[in-house]
Amino acid sequence: MSFDKNICSKLTQEQYDYLVALEQFTNSKIHFCGSIKRDDYFIGKSDIDVYLITPNVHDTLFKIREFINCPNHKAYYAKWLGQFTIDNLPQEYTFEGLCIKFKNRIIKLDINIYDEKYRQNLKLYHDSKHKTLSPFLVCCLIMLKSLYYNINLISHFQMEKVKCFLNPYLVEETDLESSRI
Repeated sequence: MSFDKNICSKLTQEQYDYLVALEQFTNSKIHFCGSIKRDDYFIGKSDIDVYLITPNVHDTLFKIREFINCPNHKAYYAKWLGQFTIDNLPQEYTFEGLCIKFKNRIIKLDINIYDEKYRQNLKLYHDSKHKTLSPFLVCCLIMLKSLYYNINLISHFQMEKVKCFLNPYLVEETDLESSRI
């Protein structure tokens, strides 16, 4: 199993090995999204956003929990509205999945698990989201994250609020329903 060369360059060897082992253990391909696919990813500081698409969401969740030794209360169900563009026409689509936020000494992960039926629209959604960020916006994100990660001048809450202000498309998902499972 291999990851994109650009992604690999941003991972430590331990993180790479961890993700390869997770991918093999779950028998599900790991897809990357978020800042790790852009230039505003801060090595060793930013979380790594990944998603898995599987025919059996709960089986994959069980495997992930077993792999990362995650208690049941750390996973939650989420239903959200994503927006993307096809042929310059805005599209809205409802996604449902299971989510786990996980952190250890090696890696900080935000894992989303989706049913196979969302595969095509997830790809369209993430491709569309990635293409909408201008170089100027990415530069603004780098400066903002520097204030948070390197200088500690702003709080996490403030960083998230400014990110939303700069580009609501970064967080345009509308949380329709969310609950612990």
